[in-house]
Amino acid sequence: MVNLKFEKRVRFFEKEVFRFLKMFNLMNYDVSVDAQIKESALASCYADSTNNKVNICYSQDWLWNNNTTNKEITKTAFHEVMELFLIRLRDFSENVSMPRTPDCVDREVHNIIRVLENIVLPVLPLK
Repeated sequence: MVNLKFEKRVRFFEKEVFRFLKMFNLMNYDVSVDAQIKESALASCYADSTNNKVNICYSQDWLWNNNTTNKEITKTAFHEVMELFLIRLRDFSENVSMPRTPDCVDREVHNIIRVLENIVLPVLPLK
């Protein structure tokens, strides 16, 4: 039996993921959004930053639940996109086989700062 509310929540989650991907300039990744096999988290982000492939997965149980709100869905989509936003820093710290240059971490930190400057700074009150 098809649960229309579940399908609507899935579409909303996907829409929010792609909204945040665009907002944070992450459209260069090949992103898929799918049901999650393990159900221990609301959602997960599996990224291969070397090949720019990403799979953002949602818990079917979570989105099937009629108590799940749009606010929770938006927050969770944002969380998973932030995982991707910071993936290169994680890769630099955890993946010893990842090619590095002496300034790669500094360059990535500044890339993140520039994106945040464009998103956060315009909404901050100026003095």
